[in-house]
Amino acid sequence: MSKLNQFLQINKLPKSLQKISRFYVVITMMQSIAFHITDTFLVLYLLETHTWAQVSIIFSVQMVTQLIFDYPTGILGDWIGQKKILLSAFLFLSSANLCILLSESFVVYVLFGILSGLGNSQFSGALDAWYDSQYTRHCSQIDPSRKIYGLFQGRVYSLYLGIAGLSILASGLIANNFSRQILFILQITVYIIMAVGIGIGLKSSSEDTSEIFKNYNGKIPDQEPKENYFSILLKGLKFVFSQKKMWLFFFGIAIYNAFLDSVWTKLILFPLYNQYALSDTLTGVIRWVNLTIDVFLVGILAKYSSQTQKKEMGYILSLAGMLVCLIFVSLFYILLPPTEIFIFGRYFGIWLISLLMATPYRLTWLFYSRIIIDLVPNQIRNSIYSFIPSLILLLAIPANMLGGFIIDGYGFVAGILLVVGFATIGVLFQLYSFKLKKT
Repeated sequence: MSKLNQFLQINKLPKSLQKISRFYVVITMMQSIAFHITDTFLVLYLLETHTWAQVSIIFSVQMVTQLIFDYPTGILGDWIGQKKILLSAFLFLSSANLCILLSESFVVYVLFGILSGLGNSQFSGALDAWYDSQYTRHCSQIDPSRKIYGLFQGRVYSLYLGIAGLSILASGLIANNFSRQILFILQITVYIIMAVGIGIGLKSSSEDTSEIFKNYNGKIPDQEPKENYFSILLKGLKFVFSQKKMWLFFFGIAIYNAFLDSVWTKLILFPLYNQYALSDTLTGVIRWVNLTIDVFLVGILAKYSSQTQKKEMGYILSLAGMLVCLIFVSLFYILLPPTEIFIFGRYFGIWLISLLMATPYRLTWLFYSRIIIDLVPNQIRNSIYSFIPSLILLLAIPANMLGGFIIDGYGFVAGILLVVGFATIGVLFQLYSFKLKKT
């Protein structure tokens, strides 16, 4: 355990929190398997029997469902605890995969969108809210600058990407040599294992407090009074909308990520991989190589980000770097269409795109995690961690529909330019929010 703790940079934390951190790592690694074993091929699988417009509708139904229930289930997590919410999430996500396995009907796929939206809304932010609440409650004196936290999250992110790469590589081989449907069966299996682990190992925020503090001569903090559902709801809304600095920051995140995740990732990146790679196996291999490089990249970036005091500036510079990379991608695709270049150039090009996109994106995430942990109070942490995805989805619904029809009519380059335009607006919102003082 000592070597693992040293790798995770948590050997200076209390033993009880080290145990909690290791549990968090295990569940996060399983999450990486579950979320990446089908992500490359889900869109391609749906496109086998449906049009781009129909696939856009399926994802939009998923997003609408998650949008409606994301914040309410986040409040529920703050009210009744994250364990129950996470167990319910795995039930809905497993049921959604059964829809994929049982039928190719458009109506059944819409049901998949509804069930997966319900599962995602419950999972959204719950695990991270639980761990961050534990950390802030127990480590204010030990790690006030969050340097240990930043290094820990960097190592966790590296492991997450490494597991993701292996999952994608394995899924590509399975999809190419057997069937894409097997991937959904494996995903259900992982969800069940995660549910068992959560049921046994996840403890409430109030447990182990005395043990954590007894060696640090610190006063054990009083437990927050139990609030009702509507009190938590109103407190979360007030936190976001009562200050211009807050809503500019959160809406900037929403605008930026709505177009980056919905249009770029779901409608452009994975089909682009397949168009250049020409097979499921090679698509998986290329993504595995990229994510393996990311493992080492994140380790280096985590050390840099943890030592950076003006993390807001680093965050903004990372966001700006993403825009430059997106513009580069559009130029690459214009100049080097897949039907007119040599095989080596095709493979090297898609690798270069991914690497250039990965560097600022990973750095952005590392800075963001250090900002958000101290920005949000523990009493409403799950609520706000779910509210942010709700804002993203609110914009992702029209972005997804618009992106689908634009790509259908004008191609990938038009879709990329759409992402660049709106992502720029999101960056400007966040830049301005950092210039405002918190009132």
